[in-house]
Amino acid sequence: TSIPNMNVSMVLGKGLVACALPDHPLAPQWITPALEQMDRWLDEQAGSHGEWPEGSHYDHVTASTMVSFAITAKNAGFKDYSRHANFRLLLEYIAKQYTPPDPRRDGVRVTPPLGRANAGWRLGIFGVVARLTRDAAPAYSAEMQWAWRQSGQSYLTFDNRLSGLEYLYIDPDLPVRQPNWGSEWFPKTTAVLRNRFGQRREDYVSLLLNPANGFARAGEVGAVLQWFAFGAPVAGAFSDGYTDRHELMTCRVAAAASPTAEAWQQIHDHRIEGGVSEFFTEPQADYLDARFTIGAPENRGYSQPTAMPAWPPVTSTGSPPISWRRQVVFVKGSGNNEAAYLVFRDTIATDQPTFWQFWSSSNGIHDSASARGAPSNAKAASPSRSLTGRQFTAIGQYGVDLDFFVLDPIDPNGFTLRWETAMVRAPDVGLKQVQDLVQLRLPGAGGYTVVVIPRIQGTLPSLVAAELDGRIIRIRHPYGEDVVVFGEKEGVTTATGDTYSAPISCTQTRAGGSTLTMGPSGAATIGGKLFDATKPLTKRLEAP
Repeated sequence: TSIPNMNVSMVLGKGLVACALPDHPLAPQWITPALEQMDRWLDEQAGSHGEWPEGSHYDHVTASTMVSFAITAKNAGFKDYSRHANFRLLLEYIAKQYTPPDPRRDGVRVTPPLGRANAGWRLGIFGVVARLTRDAAPAYSAEMQWAWRQSGQSYLTFDNRLSGLEYLYIDPDLPVRQPNWGSEWFPKTTAVLRNRFGQRREDYVSLLLNPANGFARAGEVGAVLQWFAFGAPVAGAFSDGYTDRHELMTCRVAAAASPTAEAWQQIHDHRIEGGVSEFFTEPQADYLDARFTIGAPENRGYSQPTAMPAWPPVTSTGSPPISWRRQVVFVKGSGNNEAAYLVFRDTIATDQPTFWQFWSSSNGIHDSASARGAPSNAKAASPSRSLTGRQFTAIGQYGVDLDFFVLDPIDPNGFTLRWETAMVRAPDVGLKQVQDLVQLRLPGAGGYTVVVIPRIQGTLPSLVAAELDGRIIRIRHPYGEDVVVFGEKEGVTTATGDTYSAPISCTQTRAGGSTLTMGPSGAATIGGKLFDATKPLTKRLEAP
């Protein structure tokens, strides 16, 4: 029940001594529990996709100990973990969490804001693993070498587990191969949604979806942790993994609260339970369906945000339990210039006040009618102000804006404010992060349906319209039209007579034809043609 990296350090530390002194009479007593526990961690505690439940910082603390032990155990002849599939999978999982090249951090891939401690690390562990596995798994080694190069070719490992010998062990001339990583759900931790992986305009969305492990603040669960669009950071959590991950500082639904400068210290994250019920990934769209119960507030000793600007006025606060269902569709753009965007359908089944919150890496939020030509907000922090209408634009800090289309509720009662914080811990001491909040509200049971579309600055925005309370969404953009349908089991019929009964369907129409993505099972009748599937389906629909 203790923190895994501490157990790993203690047990494998003795194993390291045994590897250094294999002829010592006590070496068998030191190495046997180390090998047994290492196998137990890899085979039982790590997830089926390599997940290690400590977050992007402490995953590295544990992995650095495991990797140094693996090297010495192999050299001493005790065991060759370079041939252990789960050992390799765990290190690959850590690499898969890394963001696209981050312009805030030397333009390299870094750790995301996932779990306790800070985001932004660029470490040398993948270079160490590339060397360790070069003979046992050459293709895997080449992909780890790619990950090392992409994360800045660092020679730093946590706790200096190789005692400075990283500079001798890492081989910068090993073969390199870019992996073919796509969207993936990691059942014990996150979902990572991808498009244009490895390209200059890479898209990446990370969400924490499993609350069971306790390695993160409860406020992170269900939230968009980090979003890169067209290669630029556009939204997500703040980088500090303690103070700044309060549930009101993340991109998710939360119980309505009314913090003042004094009250922040008394508003604790609510306990949350639940998880993913459906996930699928297809070439043109990904879908996840997660169901949570927001429970009682829980003081776990985390420090709270400070120097916050005036919070939007609140007339009533939410009391648990609150039933929250989060459905997310990630619609993937084709080519280099077409946006990959998010469709949120958040359903509140409990008659309690809630917030829908989204923090964008931007220079101000404007209603879309006045966003063009609007001056960037250069202030470090700005108190709350109301947002009019149901379309807003976040002016991006790195050349990519976010257009928000609120389809439900009809009266979102929107607010925005702006906050700046600076990192006080490594790896980026002093790095300032300024973000703007979009906050929507419901007084009780109901739903939030919001389409968020990244747009390269200076290009034309999309047009978004909805039918049937947001269950049918039409998105028109310069490249064609998309229709996203939340069919559920009873099905829906569009204004053109097409019917859909799958939980989610997405039809993308471009010159020359259309592509239907549907799942996780169900049917659709489009233009008189029936499509029926028992699993996720991508089908090309030829132009009539």
